[in-house]
Amino acid sequence: SPPLPLAQAKLPGIFVKAYPGAGLTSVTLWGVELSASAPNAKASVLLAKFVRARTLDVAAAADMLTATLRWRAEFDVDKVMEEKFDEGVFGKLGRVYGKDTEGRPVTYNLYGAVKDMGAVFGDVQKFIRCVPFNRPV
Repeated sequence: SPPLPLAQAKLPGIFVKAYPGAGLTSVTLWGVELSASAPNAKASVLLAKFVRARTLDVAAAADMLTATLRWRAEFDVDKVMEEKFDEGVFGKLGRVYGKDTEGRPVTYNLYGAVKDMGAVFGDVQKFIRCVPFNRPV
């Protein structure tokens, strides 16, 4: 069978592994709804990217998607954009300066100006959540 339909068919199992006990039948990833019962073109493109990233190995792509969904749930990515961070500590660490030719954000991290390394890096989880998510494009 072609890899993409196999990847689509694995979604229910992926959801169970990524969100044990949640009983989810669909999830949204990067603004795209993934649903085993209602496939769509955007979901097919997203799944194809995972399959291609694992050289058409559907099982490896399913593991990668599962790990991505787990990490996003644990990190609570959807709430990061709403979080507020101390501008005195994190305000000058870096900036998003636009997008490259493929539309990806271009960021610059400016750690040389950091006066209090403990304030910036003392809470690693806060640092990871702050940089670069809350920087305007």
